[in-house]
Amino acid sequence: MKSLLTLLDHHIALGPEDSAQIASRLHKMTCRKGSVLINPGDLSDKIYFIEKGILREFFLSEEDTKENTTQIVGENTFYYSTLRAYPLT
Repeated sequence: MKSLLTLLDHHIALGPEDSAQIASRLHKMTCRKGSVLINPGDLSDKIYFIEKGILREFFLSEEDTKENTTQIVGENTFYYSTLRAYPLT
């Protein structure tokens, strides 16, 4: 979370109270390689900040269940899925 506050502080002047208020609303999450953040049928309601590692967004085509990458997000970047994840039928 410190890297997110540092990034924000480069763009806007954050006082100690501002930083504390923002930090109180953040939830740190650690995921292993290959973890799934949004399952088929789910709608994303979160904004993620990638502190370390890389995130790949993809969907499975209905024809051949091939993975189709739509985004690759690196470190110190925000991520929000604009896709509705539909289960394969």
